[in-house]
Amino acid sequence: MSTVGCYLRVEELAQPDGLYQLGERIAEGTYGEIFAATENSSGAKVAIKIVDNTEETFPDIEEEYRILKDLSVHQNIPKLHGIFKKTSSSGVEQIWMVMEYCSGGSVTDLVKRLKESGHVMKEDHIAFILHHTVQAACHLHRNHVIHRDIKGQNILMAQNGEIKLVDFGISRHLPSTMARRGTSIGTPYWMAPEVILCDQQHGAEYDIRADVWSLGITAIELGDGVPPLASVHPVRAMFQITRNPPPTLAKPTEWSQAYLDFIAECLEKNDESRPLMEEVATHPFLTRLEPRLAAIRDELAQLLADSGPAETVQPAQVTSKAGYLRTRPHSKSLEILQDDLAALENVTEDTILNLLEKRFHRDMIYTFVADVLIAVNPYCVKSLYDAKTHAAYCSRARSDNAPHVYAVADRAHQDMAHHQRAQTIVFTGETGSGKTFNARMALAHLCHLGKSKSLAEKVLGAGFVLELLGSAATSQNAASTRQVRYFETTFTKTGRLSGVIVWNYMLERWRVTDTRPNDGTFNALYAYYYGLQQSGKLGIYKLQKKDDYRFLPKHKFLDPVDSAEKFKEAERTMDMLEISGDKQETVRKAMAAIILLGEVDFEDGGEGVTIVNKDVLNTVSFLLSVDEAKLVWSLEHRCRIVAGEAVKEAKTVEQARASRDALARLLYGRLVDSVVNWVNASFTLTRLLFGETNTVGLLDMYGFESRSTNYLEQLVVNAFNEQVQSFYNQSVFQWEMDDFRGDDLEVSPYTYMDNSATIDMLMKKGEGLLALLDESTLSEKASDQYFVGELQGSAFARRESVDYLDPEVFDTLRQSENPFIAPMFLLPLTKTGNLTMDREQAQREAGGKARPVKVNDDVGNKRFDTRSRGRLSQTSLVLLTQASCYRYSAMEVMHKLINSTAHFVRCVRSNSEGAADTWDTGLVAHQLKCMQIANTIAIRKDGYSQRIDFAEFLRRYQFLAFDFDETVEVTRENCRLLMVRLKLDGYRMGRQKIFLKYFNEEYMSRLYEHEVKKIAKVQAMIRSFLVRRRRRAGQPLDVTRLLASECHRRPRLSVTPEMLIMPEIDPPDEFELED
Repeated sequence: MSTVGCYLRVEELAQPDGLYQLGERIAEGTYGEIFAATENSSGAKVAIKIVDNTEETFPDIEEEYRILKDLSVHQNIPKLHGIFKKTSSSGVEQIWMVMEYCSGGSVTDLVKRLKESGHVMKEDHIAFILHHTVQAACHLHRNHVIHRDIKGQNILMAQNGEIKLVDFGISRHLPSTMARRGTSIGTPYWMAPEVILCDQQHGAEYDIRADVWSLGITAIELGDGVPPLASVHPVRAMFQITRNPPPTLAKPTEWSQAYLDFIAECLEKNDESRPLMEEVATHPFLTRLEPRLAAIRDELAQLLADSGPAETVQPAQVTSKAGYLRTRPHSKSLEILQDDLAALENVTEDTILNLLEKRFHRDMIYTFVADVLIAVNPYCVKSLYDAKTHAAYCSRARSDNAPHVYAVADRAHQDMAHHQRAQTIVFTGETGSGKTFNARMALAHLCHLGKSKSLAEKVLGAGFVLELLGSAATSQNAASTRQVRYFETTFTKTGRLSGVIVWNYMLERWRVTDTRPNDGTFNALYAYYYGLQQSGKLGIYKLQKKDDYRFLPKHKFLDPVDSAEKFKEAERTMDMLEISGDKQETVRKAMAAIILLGEVDFEDGGEGVTIVNKDVLNTVSFLLSVDEAKLVWSLEHRCRIVAGEAVKEAKTVEQARASRDALARLLYGRLVDSVVNWVNASFTLTRLLFGETNTVGLLDMYGFESRSTNYLEQLVVNAFNEQVQSFYNQSVFQWEMDDFRGDDLEVSPYTYMDNSATIDMLMKKGEGLLALLDESTLSEKASDQYFVGELQGSAFARRESVDYLDPEVFDTLRQSENPFIAPMFLLPLTKTGNLTMDREQAQREAGGKARPVKVNDDVGNKRFDTRSRGRLSQTSLVLLTQASCYRYSAMEVMHKLINSTAHFVRCVRSNSEGAADTWDTGLVAHQLKCMQIANTIAIRKDGYSQRIDFAEFLRRYQFLAFDFDETVEVTRENCRLLMVRLKLDGYRMGRQKIFLKYFNEEYMSRLYEHEVKKIAKVQAMIRSFLVRRRRRAGQPLDVTRLLASECHRRPRLSVTPEMLIMPEIDPPDEFELED
């Protein structure tokens, strides 16, 4: 390519053939490579920068040539020996810039070599390097040039210790010294906030003081060995640079005040208040060296000689330019895709959809809206969940890593430990949007964070079994969740996993007997049938190998081999959970009995109904260990009370079939409840021994769905989702506006779709749809016509509302000789319609394994109350209806959500066909609108998601800015002082609360985590020392009491609430005691 510029005419350039002998490649930049070379005529060593000459690179080539040609007379800028053009072997035109060779390599290489040898650079050497870098930058600025890429890799050293500032590819000439630029460009970790904002805010500009910020980051790099945020992805680093306070050295106490002050002066976030480079040159940290510059240069030269050779190739660093990232000379620039929609400047439906689609096609299926996660279902497995990813999301800030469901789980775990408050992760979305998968991944990560491998395996196994029991195939989803499940993981004070408690609500029992077109029954029934078939055990449970069992309908997702594998996994898991063989045998028999009940049929015998195939019912009776004659009679007859006397009468065929189906449904529901209780009981011991102080709940449920024909279950499903959406509206929108008004602050009302009228229509006492459904169901005048007259609603809904089993059938099952079947029909129910747990049995089972533990009665009872915690069981004979169970279930779930801190994961279907990696813009747009994503972005951009009262705020964070022995009163002024000391801005102070941006609170949580870890390590060291001392003295080793007594004796070691966050932490390896 021949290019003509104002200062460089490429076609006039000579060829370098025969002039230089290229040597090894010594460095790699974003747009070119640097080689060591030898000038043939003189034998002198030179450096040659080779850049492909393209339309994209030519402006940078011309600018670098111009700067080197005109300004390399300065001692701290390498001299330009010449410029040439050459055609490469691949036919690409290249520009060769021949420059002065700096054999010492970059200061980054030197710092790295020192760090590898266990040393850090001396302050005098750092100041010397910075002094000469500042001199070079001042020379550029005086000549109206802004560098825009000052960093350690661009500061080279000659063998004699001289310093050279290099790489002017993205530098630019300015019309005047203080002229401004508007292009966001540079290496992310060193970029000034105002430079980054040019990509995020229309009209943002910067001037030469952006180089001062980069100099301050370089000063930190020389001290710490890496720039701040080096472990964070470049895009997320840029996000944090603009929102967080200026960084400083990792261990400031190890450096002089002059050094710290120099960094603070350079890293003034407000560019208007930041000093010019000429002013920086007069800072005492630099000027104090002037009498000794020559001596320090000689020291650096000797340090270079002693530290060994530089790396052969200096790897390229990522460069950001006008919204694109580039990493290698010949690589393609990648568009920067914001991973937080709240950082978008122009928020429209199109920009949101366009960004999400681009991310989706790059396998970035997770995107944040501040603290809300959007998860797009790709309908294929992505490699995003391996052990390395688990490790990356441990005690990290949300913005440190790419958006991920692990990040939500990690944040919930941190908030639980830091604030001692229950947390809940809420998964919402349409059916097939990936809620259950993401809940499973979140559970896996919580187990990883819980640091108990054996217990984690049990918890994940419990999740698998309960998911199998509560999932079924629909026309769109092979394993759709057909219940509401609250999976509460319990943790000790130190954040270690101690167990789990599971609540199930509103299991869709109708699916057992009345599957809809293209649907299947519960996956557990298929798993047990095909599992028994594969293992050759069908005959043991009186089942046959056939494909037309009525309660095992075929569907398009059915895979007998996969179902059999799930059976094996379920059996292995129950063994691991120590669920006894008798209980597992009961599950197998109950599953077989349910399948066989579908084969029982009736006919009109003239004087009443009779069973056509009594041999099948005989088998059912055998499997359930009930009296056959009683079961036959109870299915064929019923008793009615007439004038105070019991009158026996025969059922019709329709009534008998309804009883049969009700029995199958109820048996499956009670079986699931029993397994849930057995699972909960299996964790009783670990929860008792290790504690269950902290909890993180996972709310997984069926998603919004609409079918050509909708039934009562669709009403329940969608009503529950409306209820959770209402809670989301309150959490994100309404409560923030209420808090502003409550603290006498002005607030602009945010727009959102309020669905409270829909909730009232469904739930309002006495007048809501569900109340009317109950009334028509339980009324003496109950009939389809009565309900239609009341509501003009679905007649089918009223019939389904009652899951009625004749008392005679119920009594027969209560008399079962199976010790696990009978309790399913003897134990009382909660108001949510779930089976209560036999606490005495659970306590007996746990007591046989655990040493006696003295606990408060209330606490002890709570630990064993695995069902409706804090609610009374329903022991009266009032008939439970589906509608009433739904109301109580919804209230109980809302009670859990309101009394915890909620973290939202909004799951989205990428297409309606379940096709892998396929994007349907219309469908996604509809879901985002229903989820109010645009409104959420608006309130998170301008609002304050974290609103904390003064007392709680100081309780959490006062130790970050106040001394341990300093008395801090709960006042508005002290809260403001804390924020000032942390150099945070963007917050508001109310009358009783402080209002924080989501990134303010995230930054403070990162500081909290960092400081607590340091405190915990010191505490562990002290504990280890005290244990050794008492062991030598032959005294008992009550470490906790000992630590408290020592701290009391030595006030400077006072135990604060923050120190006690990790009172059980193990000593580090180097302090382990020997036996």
